[in-house]
Amino acid sequence: MIKGLLQEVLGGYQIDETMFESEKDQRGKINEISEFIKDPYGSPYVPGSSLKGSLRTLVLNGKPNVKNDNELSSIFSNIYVSDSSPISLEKLILCRKWDYSGIKMEAKGLPVYRESLRPFTVIKFEIQACNNEAVEILDNLSKIAESVYQHYHEFFLQEFSNKYIQNNVFAPMYLGAGSGLWTKTKIDDVKLNRFKTGKYSMKRKGVLKLTKAPLVKYKEKGEIHSLIQNNENFYEMGKSGFICRALEDN
Repeated sequence: MIKGLLQEVLGGYQIDETMFESEKDQRGKINEISEFIKDPYGSPYVPGSSLKGSLRTLVLNGKPNVKNDNELSSIFSNIYVSDSSPISLEKLILCRKWDYSGIKMEAKGLPVYRESLRPFTVIKFEIQACNNEAVEILDNLSKIAESVYQHYHEFFLQEFSNKYIQNNVFAPMYLGAGSGLWTKTKIDDVKLNRFKTGKYSMKRKGVLKLTKAPLVKYKEKGEIHSLIQNNENFYEMGKSGFICRALEDN
């Protein structure tokens, strides 16, 4: 186990230990850590292109009238997404990748680590829409996200125990690396047979991508809730929620 602070200094900073970096029977140092992208001042941030890609996936899955990439590109050529505001280094934790099998009903820890954001970290972006079609997309983005998530749940998440599925506090979406195939593509266009052959063929629809992080509780309507429902500290990788608010003109 790693004691106290992580022993490696990552670009002049250290990350506090969460106790989930390694299991009790694991020995040795952690290698090959994927760093979170940072600005020239060393502050983490989320590129606007990353959020825009997630929004494209939502619209592609949630708007039946958008039939191909050309139509989607036409819409998103009129939507501009800023990089996020700088994020405090204190919001970073080190996360290990876990694959949960719905067949074996167990999670397998992989030797893959990345700097990630703590649960309930708030990230702020500015989005501009430059025509009526783009404005309509942004006005209905929460409803689109809810609809897409329901489809994703029926197609994939329902194959796994509910205790590994986080509650949706806000409109749900998946952001960043490691959240799995079905959060990055148009689900209805994927031909499952493509993944059923070969040495590394996918069983059923694949594994649930998880990681471990400290337990977080929140208050809603005067009641205390836990963001996760399992006692193993498993979170869905990349699952987030968003709120869209119109900015007042100066």
